[in-house]
Amino acid sequence: MKTRMKITIVTIVGMCFGVTAQNEVSSYFQVNADNGSGYVASKIFLKSHSDYRGAGIFTLGQTNNWFIGNPYTDHANSFMIGVSNNNELNTASSQKSFAKFYLNKDGEVGIGTTTPSAKLDVRNGHLYVGDETFSNPGSWGQTINIDDNVHSRILIEERQTGVQTALWSHMGGNSKVGTISNHDFGIMTSNVARMTIKTNGNVGIGTTDTKGFKLGVNGKIATTEVKVASYANWSDFVFEKEYKLPTLTEVEKHIKEKGHLKDIPSAKEVEKNGFFLGEMDAKLLQKIEELTLYTLQQEKRLNEKDKEVKQLKEQNSKIEKLEKENIILKSLLERVTKLEKAIKK
Repeated sequence: MKTRMKITIVTIVGMCFGVTAQNEVSSYFQVNADNGSGYVASKIFLKSHSDYRGAGIFTLGQTNNWFIGNPYTDHANSFMIGVSNNNELNTASSQKSFAKFYLNKDGEVGIGTTTPSAKLDVRNGHLYVGDETFSNPGSWGQTINIDDNVHSRILIEERQTGVQTALWSHMGGNSKVGTISNHDFGIMTSNVARMTIKTNGNVGIGTTDTKGFKLGVNGKIATTEVKVASYANWSDFVFEKEYKLPTLTEVEKHIKEKGHLKDIPSAKEVEKNGFFLGEMDAKLLQKIEELTLYTLQQEKRLNEKDKEVKQLKEQNSKIEKLEKENIILKSLLERVTKLEKAIKK
C-alpha cells in the first residue's frame, strides 16, 4: 500500500508540474511520503537546472496561464505569482513582467512590483478592503479603500506606548480621525506640529500648552468677527442711581499712587497673567461710561456758567445804560447850575 501511494504521487507530479529555467526543462523531482511511523511527512522538491533559479509550477496555453515560483534568475531566494491571458509565460523576462505578487528574501511583499521598498509595497492600483463596490475609484488616483456596511476604520498602533490613532467613517456621515487611546492628537506640516488636540479636548495652535484654556494660540489671529456669547458682569451698573462715581480728584489720586486707572490691571499684571477679553471689554466700557458721566456733569456746569455769564452781561448792559444816563443827568445838572448863577446876578 505504501509503495502504491508513493508511485501515485510521483505520477501526479510528473503529469501536472513542470520546471523551467531560461527555457530549459529539468525532470528532477524528489517526493517523500509515509515514513512508516503512522503519519505522512511528505515534501516535493522542484530543482532548477544547473545554477539557474527558474523553479516553479506553470500552466502554458492560449488562455488561463499562470505560474508560481521563481522563474527569473535575477531574484535569488524570492517567490512570485503571475498570470497572463496568453502563452507569453514561456520566457523568463515575460514571466517577470507578468508577476502580480512578489516576496523577496527579506520578507518584503510587492503587489504589482518585483522591487518592493517596504514590508508591503502596492503599485499601479488600489488597495481595497471591504465587500462593496467603491464608486469610480479610477478617478481618485491611488487609494486605500476600507469598506463596510455600518462603519470602516483604519487603526495605527504604536505598541510600546500604546498610542492608537484611528480614521473611521460611521453610517450617517459621522466621520472622525484621532486617537482612541488616552493620548493627544496632533496635525503636522513639514514635520512640525502645527495643531494639537489634548486628551481633555483643549486645542493648541502653534503650541502644545493651552494653559488650561479650550483654545490656545501662539501667534496672531486674523478674523472678521469675534463674539463673546454671554457675559454676566456688564458695565451698565455705572448708570444706576446707587453707583458712586469717583470724583476726578479721587481718580487723579489713584493714578498718582498706582500708575493706572482703578479696576484696570497694571502693565506688569497683563505681562504676567494676560487678560480675559470679555472682562477687559467690560472694564474698558465701565471707564467709557464713567467718562460719559463726567462729561455730562461738565456739561451741566458749563450750562450753569453760561447762564451766569449771560446774566452778568445783561447786568453790565444795564450798568452801562445807567452810566450813560448818569452822564446826561450830570451834564444837565451843570447847565442848570450855570443858569441859576446867571439869574442871581
